[in-house]
Amino acid sequence: MEGLTWRALAAPEYLMTFLEGFLLGALPSLGLMQGVEGAGSIDVRAIPGIIPIAGASALGLLNGIRSLRNLRAPAPDPRPTKP
Repeated sequence: MEGLTWRALAAPEYLMTFLEGFLLGALPSLGLMQGVEGAGSIDVRAIPGIIPIAGASALGLLNGIRSLRNLRAPAPDPRPTKP
């Protein structure tokens, strides 16, 4: 498997794979879909602080890189059949 250049990484399949991996890692860790109770109602407009945003971004970055590595990995060899 040869290395990738920056120009090759700009191909749509690599960009979309990285973006999907980033969002799947970052969005759940931000907790944006959790309701916050206050004054008898549920406020869903809770904005996370800088620490959760930084952690979620780091997790999303690592997950996006892992997605690219999985995309570039060679296919596994088929298992030999017993004669």
